[in-house]
Amino acid sequence: MMKSFARIGLVIAALGPSLPAFAAPVPRAFEPPPTLPGQGNVVALEAAVAPAVGGCRPQGSISRSGSIVSVVLNFVRGRFFINNPDPTDPQPDGLDPVELRSYGGCKSGPAIFVKPGDTLRVDLVNQLAKDDPSCLPNPPEGLGLPALVGCFNTTNLHTHGLHVSPAGNSDNVLLNIAPQTKFPYEINIPNDHPAGTFWYHAHRHGSTAVQVASGASGVLVVKGERPYTPPSPQNPKPIADIDTVLHDVNGAPFKEQLFLFQQIAYACFANQPNQPGGPWQQIYTTQGLYNASSPANIANAPWTCPLATSGNPVSPGVVENFGLQLDSSSIWDTNGRLHQRQWHRAADAHRAGGRDPALALRACRHS
Repeated sequence: MMKSFARIGLVIAALGPSLPAFAAPVPRAFEPPPTLPGQGNVVALEAAVAPAVGGCRPQGSISRSGSIVSVVLNFVRGRFFINNPDPTDPQPDGLDPVELRSYGGCKSGPAIFVKPGDTLRVDLVNQLAKDDPSCLPNPPEGLGLPALVGCFNTTNLHTHGLHVSPAGNSDNVLLNIAPQTKFPYEINIPNDHPAGTFWYHAHRHGSTAVQVASGASGVLVVKGERPYTPPSPQNPKPIADIDTVLHDVNGAPFKEQLFLFQQIAYACFANQPNQPGGPWQQIYTTQGLYNASSPANIANAPWTCPLATSGNPVSPGVVENFGLQLDSSSIWDTNGRLHQRQWHRAADAHRAGGRDPALALRACRHS
């Protein structure tokens, strides 16, 4: 969408004031990743930024007992709004209604904070419906499912960057958590695990892309307390944590802000009653309805969510058609949805208090 907005601005500048001027997008407050109820009792957050007032409060909970951090993470279909900064967006205030597979019902999964040596126990509660057309022996042809893709309401949980076991009920990407079931994960974080900013997301093979493109991911922070000590003959390679190394001249920790950049590839569909091939076949774009037979000018047009009129139904923004929404080498550049890359680099750069502006710049260039 940022690329599309930039192109609009260049065209207006080139052709002069004879074209109608679009209103500039209204500045919006930054929304940090949400946190679960009870997070403040899990780990000291004196350097972290609290959720914005009025921000999303995810379903679920978190608590600590000794070194055991227990999380209830609900996987649900969340209904909320996503701001589309395109000045031509037809929705009031550019707020597109969406219905997405979500951790806790928010735009992103809640931030989870743990420490080296903790045991992270996550009860993943899959509240999605058992009625899943993509999981049928013969799915509706209109979904455009390649081989081994489907069962979009079946999930699991995977972390990125943690040095932990993939076996059993730990960080195991081969598990299948069916709809309307609960699974107890237990991830043992080693005592010498480095502190840092990591990531968790859905990773069930066959449904990963659909779920992550719906926003099924979150920030996982390992906060360390080991202070820096100079190398010595007795300890030539001392271990220190980023949380104690990075501080101002007075020893106070830097204020930190977590960023989670995501490209949520939602689209609004025209689902006519009883249409052959099933629902989720026609996406609204700025150039007309996009389907599997559309010419290039429509297939490459930005997606939009118009207001529904009599005889023209408009679904909320969803991620349901793999063939149209995800299975393309160019759709990520043309669909008009905000882009996501290297969020963890941006988070760690900011956690470094701006000590590495080149690192932050490399991350922001992808946003």
